[in-house]
Amino acid sequence: MIPLPANRLLCIALLIMVVPVAASGTAVTRALSTAEPGAGETFTVSLSIEGMALGGVVETLPAGYAFAGTDLPDDRVLVREQKIAFAVMNDTRITYSVRAPASGSGDITG
Repeated sequence: MIPLPANRLLCIALLIMVVPVAASGTAVTRALSTAEPGAGETFTVSLSIEGMALGGVVETLPAGYAFAGTDLPDDRVLVREQKIAFAVMNDTRITYSVRAPASGSGDITG
């Protein structure tokens, strides 16, 4: 068994190598639990993934929004500032939580 830090590094390396190839032929649909979250509210984002056995999905949160967790194991998620990278391994759905800022708005992209 690969130790946790090495496993995380392997997943991130796979993500970086596979994302550009996988993104061209994969359908990812995003659904939010609420259309307009209130100030400081935590809401859920669900990603439905079709046609990706191995690859990655990168989401970008608007300024002020914060990643609040996911249903994926920690070694398959990388958070850097407003970007969240998910390593996909035969997943058809990824769910994650986001906390809205006290003020401001924007769209999640990815």
